[in-house]
Amino acid sequence: MSISLPQPLIMLIFQDVETYIPGKTGSRGVFIVGQDSGQFFFKWSQYISHDTSPKPNSNRNASLGSNRPQMEYFPQIYLTANQIQRIIITPNQKVTDMLISTLHPPEMHQFQFRQSPIESCLQFLQVLAVNTAIKDMPIISNEFWRSVTTNSANTYPSFASLARVYDISCENGKFTVPFIQVQTTFDSLPLVDELTKAKISAQYGINGSQFTNSPFALSDYRQIVGSSISFTDIRVQASRRGVSKDLRPILWPQLLNVLPFCKDTNSILQLRVKEYFSIKSQWQTLSSYQLHRRQDLRSSYQTIRMDVRRTNLPPYIDEKQIRVLMIDILKTYAVWNFDVRYTQGLNDILLPFVLVIYTSNQVNYTLEEKEALCFWCFASFVESIESALVEKTMDGVMQQDLPFVLELLKQTDEKISKWIIDCDMADMNFIVSSYMLAFRRSLSEEDLERAWDSAMASTNPYHFIGCFAAALIVFSYPTMSKIENCSTPHILPVCDKIFSQQPIGSVVGVALSIETSCNPRERRDSHFVSSRIDSEFFVPPMTSEYGIISSNHLFI
Repeated sequence: MSISLPQPLIMLIFQDVETYIPGKTGSRGVFIVGQDSGQFFFKWSQYISHDTSPKPNSNRNASLGSNRPQMEYFPQIYLTANQIQRIIITPNQKVTDMLISTLHPPEMHQFQFRQSPIESCLQFLQVLAVNTAIKDMPIISNEFWRSVTTNSANTYPSFASLARVYDISCENGKFTVPFIQVQTTFDSLPLVDELTKAKISAQYGINGSQFTNSPFALSDYRQIVGSSISFTDIRVQASRRGVSKDLRPILWPQLLNVLPFCKDTNSILQLRVKEYFSIKSQWQTLSSYQLHRRQDLRSSYQTIRMDVRRTNLPPYIDEKQIRVLMIDILKTYAVWNFDVRYTQGLNDILLPFVLVIYTSNQVNYTLEEKEALCFWCFASFVESIESALVEKTMDGVMQQDLPFVLELLKQTDEKISKWIIDCDMADMNFIVSSYMLAFRRSLSEEDLERAWDSAMASTNPYHFIGCFAAALIVFSYPTMSKIENCSTPHILPVCDKIFSQQPIGSVVGVALSIETSCNPRERRDSHFVSSRIDSEFFVPPMTSEYGIISSNHLFI
């Protein structure tokens, strides 16, 4: 016996869901998931206010003899599955973020679920799993329920403690829900003792303490700057030893070719500040009409606000001030690199520069100078590491970067590469998220800054990031190999946890060893990289700043 589904069918109702409505802030409403005529639909309706207090200009209207009731418009969003291209869901304990991109018309909608966010994400994913089964079997039957049960059971293990990004594609109204069979939780990772890690370091002739315990310090820098010692030697020291916390606000901009290596950088700094605020004014002066006509910018700015709001900030900073700063910088980047605008994840790459430069009290930068330096260092870094976040598609990272990491492992430790291939993980998808964010979410703040010291100091930062990925896998292999029936779905939820447990000094040391022994991959193919303004902004070596200024090649 089979039973047809009623039409339309309301399947889920979520309360207190927030989205962005032009001209309004904090628009909240109800989010409904249902099915109509064989298609899933998603409907968001703003809560109706029953406020009966007098509206502005009410006396004036009365004096004009207008007795018509004032009608307030309450926006609605209605999307059907055949309009949708992709749904990206990021659950956490405080709020679940959901981004829905559509092809018809090309738009982007972002929602935040605040009531029981983890449970809401679970329910939503389960319903999408049901949709997948419904598309194949429009009539409810025993086979239908068996398929739905299997799909749901395989997709949602240990969900209360599981935090990750769910990237769900949709084609012809059918959602591809990820199957994640995970028995390994954060609390049950196989134990790898320190002796094993020490043996790995010894295998490569690495003493991890040499790469962390004696960082290149501010006192060293002051003795060298202005001397005959070349900046190339500075890069070598910064790469091998790391950079002290008090020196990073000075040296990072120089390693990224934002400021010159000299005692007096003020003239170039003021040009950087002037250029940054000139670009920033371009979006600050946009009228609401202009912004309404630019759907691409409006969508970018909506996503920026949502992403910055959910960025995890350390407790020691002024949260409100830093979030406003990050929004301003990312909006400016959306104007400066207009072909890219904004991609989710850029907020995570920006944050370390804000923490290192803007929150530092070691250097007498003004707030405007700090903001400008954060922007230019961030913009230089994402380009120097050839981040896939500033490309049109992920083809570059999938077809060039990840295969190159596997090739590095083949040259470094054939046993590890063979194990990865045998586990059907040769596509290296288990590190794609970490790799694209330059391991921002995989390492502690301190370890990340140490890794980025070497990345910025490298003559080929994009090559070092690949070598660092290979080194992390080398040290993570003893843990990963102990996971029963290991596969990409098993490792994905715990990959960041495994990476965070590795000794950063030894990992950097092995990465530098791999970097010097292996040739870098070819630079990005032109069809992978988004077209950018023809500029020599980051090209000049900055050794003769006045000559660069007069050549008109310093800025765009």
